[in-house]
Amino acid sequence: MYLFLAFLLVPIVEIALFIQVGGLIGLWPTIGIVILTAVAGTWLMKVQGRAALAELSRSFSELRDPTAPLAHGAMILL
Repeated sequence: MYLFLAFLLVPIVEIALFIQVGGLIGLWPTIGIVILTAVAGTWLMKVQGRAALAELSRSFSELRDPTAPLAHGAMILL
């Protein structure tokens, strides 16, 4: 039940904050900030994903347990 409420309330709060920020700084700066953070997040996920993939490959080549790099890679997506 709490998870359902979280999935319901978080987007509502996010939209309300977008409206308030848009009212304070204007529409175009708000859209710019959203786009900038999306680009930065995409770049960061790409860099971290490549590092996790390299670590996974390294663990396979060294015959180590790959569960830690796999878990790290999965957490990057969240």
